[in-house]
Amino acid sequence: MYERPSRGKRRFTLTTLLTIVFLICFVFAAFDRGDYLFGRGVGVLYTIFAFVISWLVLHSMLSQPFSRSNLTMVVFVSSVFSLACAFPTVWAPNSKYFIDKQHYLRSGRVQIEKILAEDPIYENLDISVYKKHNRISVEGTVDKLSVVNDLKSQIRKQCEFGRFCHVFFEVQIEGRPNWIYQSRLSGGTWYRLRSGKYGGPERGGLISE
Repeated sequence: MYERPSRGKRRFTLTTLLTIVFLICFVFAAFDRGDYLFGRGVGVLYTIFAFVISWLVLHSMLSQPFSRSNLTMVVFVSSVFSLACAFPTVWAPNSKYFIDKQHYLRSGRVQIEKILAEDPIYENLDISVYKKHNRISVEGTVDKLSVVNDLKSQIRKQCEFGRFCHVFFEVQIEGRPNWIYQSRLSGGTWYRLRSGKYGGPERGGLISE
């Protein structure tokens, strides 16, 4: 004979369902927060932590016999650990340097990409980010160096990088495939390098703007 479930069981089932939905959102939020603070690698690590926390919470909720004290302890410890990971500068002030570095690299790339997209004269230029050296590199081919000099002026006016981010330029001039011209945003000098067949590039001299 079919036995109708009680209201208490219904409420517990609904609570469990809502908890699962919350934990799924928690996992996605963990990756997003880790990626924002320290990069994609830490975002993946935060996701693993979130999966472990979610499993512990669900295991405590669904275990038989049910123990409210165990569930409370798991939720408390998980909450403290999650808050510590979400706001690392509270307990590790030195981490602010790495967070700011990540922020300036990300925002700097977005700002420069926006400038490149606004003018078709920059269509052959691309951006690479080197997190290890805190560097954004603008690379590609241009008709003449004055094109990149104008780009440098726009970046100085429209972008703000702080002391955590350095912008370099490494371009080739059309018709001169054997020469590579390098410069930095903060400097007014172009270094001309010749790409040799053997070994690394050879320095060819300095070119002022």
